[in-house]
Amino acid sequence: MQNIPRWIQLYEDEALPSKSGTKLYPIDQSNQILELQLVMRGTNGATRNFADNATFQDIWESLTLVEVSEGSNIYKSFTSEIAAYIAAYNSGKHPAEIATMVGGAEQEATIPLTFNCFPGDREVLLPAPVLSGSLNLNLKWDFTESATAGFASTGFEFDLHALIIPPESEEAMKNKRVLVTRKKHDHTTTASGDHPFSMSKISNAELRRIYVHCFETLIAEGVDITKLKLEANTLPVFDAIWKNLQYKNARDCSLNFARKVLVAGAASDVWLTRIPKVAPQYSSDVAAGADYIASITADAITFPAQAPTGWMELNSEVIPAMAIIDFDLANDQRNLLNIDPNVTKELTLLATQGAAGGTVKVIEEYLQKFW
Repeated sequence: MQNIPRWIQLYEDEALPSKSGTKLYPIDQSNQILELQLVMRGTNGATRNFADNATFQDIWESLTLVEVSEGSNIYKSFTSEIAAYIAAYNSGKHPAEIATMVGGAEQEATIPLTFNCFPGDREVLLPAPVLSGSLNLNLKWDFTESATAGFASTGFEFDLHALIIPPESEEAMKNKRVLVTRKKHDHTTTASGDHPFSMSKISNAELRRIYVHCFETLIAEGVDITKLKLEANTLPVFDAIWKNLQYKNARDCSLNFARKVLVAGAASDVWLTRIPKVAPQYSSDVAAGADYIASITADAITFPAQAPTGWMELNSEVIPAMAIIDFDLANDQRNLLNIDPNVTKELTLLATQGAAGGTVKVIEEYLQKFW
């Protein structure tokens, strides 16, 4: 049988049992998996989904855990927002979405979960038939219920698709490595000082990337964390200023980051966004030419008057709130960092803090042979 990848559907219109909760969904598959795509949908409240002077309640805000696991092995584990930013770094674009404030309308977000390093990669994947137990998708969600500032009480569902290739011999599959991406640390920044994050040391594994997500409402990038440094066995292997690293990440992935949101505005609404130095564009077929964006202060967008329903496009020069240390820019796996504990006794990420109150998530990505 030819080793040609194809997409199959594992779940279709699968209803979530409640507006908030956690649930395991079995992934029953006898093929090797290159990628999973989760498509989540939610229905807005009756009037509109937006609270003034707040962040927009979208799918990314509401799906707080996406995890793929088998027994004690966790292959993917992060929020859907982190998944979106990882996908933006991999492809240069924000994943597909339908984002709308309109009352009763349906929002949708596509969350890619990749197990290979690049399109066409057949050596790094998830060889499902070799796994000792059942493969599961674990979801945790909280869809805020409100007629005017959130979602309806029902109407939440998802599809799950898998990009697969046929199984090979058991010997061949046992030589495959898996791309593991999972959250390692949560932290809240203090006013100053270097905060150490102890990173994983794992047998038969090599570090590929470290993703650092740092966000605080209305605080510009590079303030709560100003610098990242990685040390292996007390020796520096990476050292960069946060802002410089963000712009390097954008160049490396040829970033073209854009989000479009269908806005149902009201007088003097204030919209809080995570996009730094945002320069939004608003368009509507009603009262063409009117300017419905009054001011932008930090990351707050103010609408001066009753804005008609229209599209607001949000663009960013960098991946918002994310800086990425990448040891595999060429996708050839030649510069990965060996994190076997027999080789790397200590591995520490140092984050230089510049202000208190930033919410930090550290996600590590490595190639691991499990069998």
